[in-house]
Amino acid sequence: MEQEENVFFIDVLNILPETAECLIQAPSIENTIIKEMLKKTNCAYFEKLTLNKYIKEKNINEESINSFGVYIQKMEIRKGGIKLFVLYDGCEYGIVSKLFKIPEWFKSKYIPETCMVSDEW
Repeated sequence: MEQEENVFFIDVLNILPETAECLIQAPSIENTIIKEMLKKTNCAYFEKLTLNKYIKEKNINEESINSFGVYIQKMEIRKGGIKLFVLYDGCEYGIVSKLFKIPEWFKSKYIPETCMVSDEW
């Protein structure tokens, strides 16, 4: 079944560094293109997606064509061991690190209604 794209999720993907790692909890994801990109981890219930330019563009394209974000229960995004974002419940909302420099357009569009800034990390 084709799902409507999640603009918030696409915007998050667009501002992520190309070398970020995404730990994804999505036991019912059906998108075979995305499933093939996921790697097993030592973390129970999570798979890893390591971004590069191609994978980032492919994920944005797939979300635009046939949303897979709705199947993601939780997605933790890190770079160099530093947590940048955590997305929840179909990537509908999330928390961003106070250390991650996000563009002003993103702040004005999403903070604080859809995305909060963490006080802790």
